[in-house]
Amino acid sequence: MDNRSGGFLGFILLDSLKCGQYPIFIQLEQETFVFKISTNPKKVGLPEEEIKKIRKQVRNEISSKLIEKAKQKGYNEIIKPSRYGEGVYMAIAVIKQKDWLGENEDIVNVDKVVENLKKYLEFSKEFVEEYNGKE
Repeated sequence: MDNRSGGFLGFILLDSLKCGQYPIFIQLEQETFVFKISTNPKKVGLPEEEIKKIRKQVRNEISSKLIEKAKQKGYNEIIKPSRYGEGVYMAIAVIKQKDWLGENEDIVNVDKVVENLKKYLEFSKEFVEEYNGKE
């Protein structure tokens, strides 16, 4: 995926959910499993000037609620990113490689990885439903 710092190997697993009007998606970035939010004015339906004023607040609110929900479910591996970005697409939570795939020196347990991916996809859907007041 291209970006100003040179890009990274990654792909998007889920991109059809919205917290309110803000799309959220799951992306693998190198070895990190990343929950992200879009504040792209075209996807959100607000003018750029307005989005710039509330971008951090929206990111922080959704991130905090997502991490809180993860802790309630016992998914303590879902944590705050080491630092928040300030762009149009921002990480709101991460899962380190060791927690979803295993350590570098481990043999990959494909069944466990698939189980983890399904768990996190289901968690994302459940979180969005709850956030939007549908649960």
